[in-house]
Amino acid sequence: MKLLITALFIIFSLQAFATASDGFNKRFHLERRDGKVVTIRDLSLEGEVALSSYVAFIKNLLINEQTKLVNNFVNGNQGYEQEVARLLGEDANFYTRASKDDRVGQVIDSLKELARIDVEAVFNDPAFQDVLNSFGGKLLEALAFLDPTVLAKLDGPRFFYKRNVVHKAVEFGLSYAKKKLTWIPVLNTATFVIVQVEKMIKDRRVFHQNMLLHYFENFDPSELGMTKEDVDHAFSSIYESQIPWFNKWESDAAVVTWNSYGTDKFYKSVRFVNSQLRVNKHKYSRLGERFNFAFVEGEFNGERVVLNLFNKDNMFSKDFAIAYYQDEPLRVARKRAVLQLAELGLSFLSLPDWMKSSMESYIKSFYYQQQLIEGALYGHFESIGDVKMMEQIKMNQLNPFELSAI
Repeated sequence: MKLLITALFIIFSLQAFATASDGFNKRFHLERRDGKVVTIRDLSLEGEVALSSYVAFIKNLLINEQTKLVNNFVNGNQGYEQEVARLLGEDANFYTRASKDDRVGQVIDSLKELARIDVEAVFNDPAFQDVLNSFGGKLLEALAFLDPTVLAKLDGPRFFYKRNVVHKAVEFGLSYAKKKLTWIPVLNTATFVIVQVEKMIKDRRVFHQNMLLHYFENFDPSELGMTKEDVDHAFSSIYESQIPWFNKWESDAAVVTWNSYGTDKFYKSVRFVNSQLRVNKHKYSRLGERFNFAFVEGEFNGERVVLNLFNKDNMFSKDFAIAYYQDEPLRVARKRAVLQLAELGLSFLSLPDWMKSSMESYIKSFYYQQQLIEGALYGHFESIGDVKMMEQIKMNQLNPFELSAI
């Protein structure tokens, strides 16, 4: 019996290892020079980024939301407002519009503005299509130089810093839109599309880099076909890629401390979130399996959830963000769809620029950074072969460029 148990343990251990290594090897391609890894690519990111896929995505999202808005407010009920309030953490049963300048109320007002848009007229406008086609051309030029399949360049301390070129295409697109478009709904929508497309393209790389970080944290370098030095340099390249184009002094620091630049930053952030978890664990009725540096399963307010330890729920909250509700799988995706549309609706509100900027920061604080780190959560489910949860995390990104990539 003891021999049988031992044999079963070995078999299950080998199966788990095979799943993990297969996930890594299937996704990531290691390029070597003189026996050392010099480049890590994610071949799922190959292929042209089609601007039309995001245009179709946001158009459908708008049409579907307009239907919800019209059905709700024509009938004179408050179900829509209560749904949005609940998604933003308010108690829907007791939510009332206390004042015209409360944050949740302004999100709702932003969404109501969408009901006024003639979606077909905007997206079929020849000038709108001309602006996006021109922007799309510049974008393809920038992406050809960037090579989106590269997640880490281990021998290139300034590789990504020198390739911050997508923002130039955006500057062109925004400038051209202002010259070409005079009808406000068309101008605002075109501006929104251009900004969102840039963000989603950059976000893809960070999301996939966070998948890579999950493997680096949880597997020995030899299991991944790498050395410790390879992994250390990959860490540095990942963090170097996130240096803004204007922050040359940080780029200089990365070059000087390349052997430890990334690992120092990674483990410093891990120590911080671990301390935050110790301080805040009393808020959660149960904390279960720790998936990796950023995610743990638990129970919060009677709901079974996956907690994001790296981000708070929003800029005014002290609670960890929730990446997944086990009993309500579509809730995170719905929340993020509402928030993205609220960003567009905000541009139509008659508010001072400083207030719009403040509201935009508030809206983004619910989902933007949260989505990026969820690459590590995807990496966890990939490494254990949980296809269902991989699909769920993919859908929660609300990034059409990802749907065909991972």
